[in-house]
This record gives sequence, structure tokens and C-alpha cells, in this order.
Amino acid sequence: MRFEQFTGGTYSSWSSNVAADRAINLYPEVVEVPGGKTRMALYSTPGLQTFCTLPTGPVRGLYAGGERLFAVSYNILYEVFIDGTFSAAGPVGSDGPTHSPVQFAANGVQLLISSADQAWLWDGVNPPSVPAVPADDSAPVGSDANTVGTARTIAFQDGYFIAAKPDSKRFFFSALYDGLTWDALEVSAKETYPDNISTLLSDHQELYVFGTDRSTEVWRNEGDPDAAGGFRRDPGGFIHTACIAPWSVCSLADGLHFLGGDVRGRIVAYRLQGFQPQRVSTHAVEQIWSEFVRPYDGYAYTYTEEGHQFWVINFQTDNQTWCYDISTKLWHERAWWNGTSLEKHRGRCHAFSWGRHLVGDHTSGKIYHMSHQLNDDDGVPLRRIRQAPHISNDRMRVFGHRLELDLEINGTAPTAALDWSDDDGATFTAPRSRAPSISGAKRGRVIWRRLGSARDRIYRVTISDNVKVAIADASLILTPGTS
Repeated sequence: MRFEQFTGGTYSSWSSNVAADRAINLYPEVVEVPGGKTRMALYSTPGLQTFCTLPTGPVRGLYAGGERLFAVSYNILYEVFIDGTFSAAGPVGSDGPTHSPVQFAANGVQLLISSADQAWLWDGVNPPSVPAVPADDSAPVGSDANTVGTARTIAFQDGYFIAAKPDSKRFFFSALYDGLTWDALEVSAKETYPDNISTLLSDHQELYVFGTDRSTEVWRNEGDPDAAGGFRRDPGGFIHTACIAPWSVCSLADGLHFLGGDVRGRIVAYRLQGFQPQRVSTHAVEQIWSEFVRPYDGYAYTYTEEGHQFWVINFQTDNQTWCYDISTKLWHERAWWNGTSLEKHRGRCHAFSWGRHLVGDHTSGKIYHMSHQLNDDDGVPLRRIRQAPHISNDRMRVFGHRLELDLEINGTAPTAALDWSDDDGATFTAPRSRAPSISGAKRGRVIWRRLGSARDRIYRVTISDNVKVAIADASLILTPGTS
């Protein structure tokens, strides 16, 4: 019979006796035509290949615009060129071992960078300098918010750079198309709730002012001469949810996505539908995240490829990478094989330039080309793992005769390893590797027989070969027992 649930996403419940499904470096794709061979297939996530290696690392941010690519790696701003060469523009701030991400904002001539709570401006000629973003005179003297030149989060909208101070409710506006000139009177404040600003994001000509633990406000440029930059808060643009991971906010599929919560609890993945937060995480995902030591350093990027729109979140401290696919509304995991175990994916920031998806390495100065045409991670095996749903028949013993995978073969056929667990995923048997038998020009069958018996079993398949991996279908032949 068809093992229809084999091709799915990750759903590992708080109780593994309920669900322990995992899809690692595999993502589901729904077959959109009626009468298709299968309802859903599993495809390999893209591989990596070094595009260039910057002298310093790690890569803390990438920005693409006007066929130009910029990177901040450790504390240096670089311009990277189409042939992989690069030029150093000069130093920007760094926060030592933390290596927090940077934000970019551009006005067409100048590039503003927020790095380690410090604003830096590059005019394209001279080394980056620190613009005099005004001090927040409402903050305690000597605090970061009270210090001139600091900016934790930045944005650009309608000709103005906008900068919010660290641990502050205030955000300042530059002069029109001039990031060197700032006026202390051109300031507004998050005003509806007492929490500070977590992050700023300009999207669809709306300025989203995310709070740290209670609320989010939406501001617009209404051309009001009595308001800073002409911006006023939209009275109807109020959201009773904060952003607890400031680097998680991304715009994707005409909606903002972020990791949020409030004083009642956290951490939940949301999509803003208008001004209404819609939960997109599952109970299983949230239960895993709730055990993280530091979920607040979830750094995210989005990209679109082959009709899929992905939101990729790297949890730096907790060493995991999670990905949400807008098209299927399913989660999967991405990981790098370090030789002995899986860890978070190497790419933590993204830019699309010259027709390529480029990602920056969280440890080194490498910028990778990320593509479905690549079947390993820069020479490291790309381990694709599918841990299937429970097989159970009212807790009566079930005898397994044959498990078969239907694979696409493109060149060398991949070897697949099968193991299983009869204790809810706590332990697994020794893997049994099989090479596919070729049943057509691009089709292969991988078959395992004599699978023994169990009252409740979880099957797991692992493929690590440097070949294209597409799992079209799975079938499982069983005989139910009577006791």
C-alpha cells in the first residue's frame, strides 16, 4: 500500500509517542495537477559552493541593489563583484565574539549600516563614518540610547533614513536623502505601550515599529509638516504582539513574518495579514523552540526559488536552522554535517544578485552560491533525512514485509540507508544501506525486505550522496497481527 504520509514536513511533538516526524534537508512539494502520481513529493534543499572568501569573518550581512553587492564580514564593509573579487570600503563597528547581524538601508547614493548598535554611513568614496544620530534625551545619561551616534535598528522610507536608539522608544529621521544630517527635533516615539523598540522595518510604504514585549505600531508618511519626517502613527495600525527576536523579521509573500510573543508567553512564528498576526508555527515547533537557551538570536532571511517562498531562521546559540515554506505551510529543518553530527546551516544571511542566491557563512568569511544544481555543501555531504510518521495498528503487532522508495535518478543513483525505532525515536537500529534498481531512464526503486515486527514503529531514511534527490513516493507492505 502507498505510504502516503512518508512525504511530509517536520512535526516532532512534545511527546514523541504522538508524533516524531522530521524532514532534514528535504522539503515537501505539493503536486498541483489533478491525477498526479502522488499528492506530495520530497525534494532536496539546495547545496552550497564557495563564491568568494573574504579576508575577515564571519559574514554578518549581505545587501544587493542596482546590480551591486555589499557585505559586512567581521568589522569590514566590502563591495563584492560578479567575478568573486572584492574591495574593502573600510571598517564598521563590531561586537566581538557575538558577531550580531547588521542592517542595511540605502537612499540611492548613500548606504547606512547599523552594526553593533552603531550607525555607519558610506558615501561610495570615503571610508564609512559615524553620522551624528541625535541622542535620546529621555534616556538615562550615559546609556547607549543617550549616546550620540548609536542606532540599534534602521530603515529607509520616502527619502528618509530612520534610526532607533538601543533600549529606547524613540526613532530619529535624517534630512531628506542625506544620512549625514540629523536634527534632534526630527524625532518620534513608540507611544501606545511602554516597551522599547525591538526593530524597525519599512514595507509597502508603512513603517513597522516593533516593540520588545507588548506591541507593534504602524506609521505612515502623511506629509504632516508638524510631524517628524511627516510621519504619523496609524490609529488603526496597532498590533498586540511584539517581536522577541529582532533579526527574525522578514517581508515575504506580501506579509511580514516574525518571531513574536507578549507578556503572556512566547515564542510563536507569525505572519501579519493586514494588521492581524496569523500564527504559522505549529505546537510541535513551538514546543521545541520553548526549550532553546536563547531563541532571541534567531536570524532570518527569505528567498524565492521555483515557486517556493522560504523563510529561513538560524538559531545561533541553539545551533539549529528551521525553514517555513509559504506554498505548503509546512516546516522543515536545514543542517550542515560537521563530520560527526548535524548543526545549523552555514548560510545565515542572503542576497539575490546576478541571478544567484548568495548566502554568508556564520563562522568564516565565505559567501556561498546556493543552488538546486548543487548536491553537496561546498564539498561536505548534504545529509537528507526523512523520519516518517508512526506506523501503528491499535497497538497490535504489525509485521513488515517490504518498504519501497520511488526515486528520480539523474546520473549516479543515490544509496539510501534505512533504520527504524520501536521506542518512539529514542534509539534506532543499525542502518541498512541499499542502492536502487534502475526501472527507467530516470527512475529507481530502493527496496528493503524482512523488516520484522513491532507494535509501534518509526522508519527513517538517510541519503548523503552527491546526486539529485527527489523522492516521488513510498510504499509499505504490512500484515496486521491479532494480538
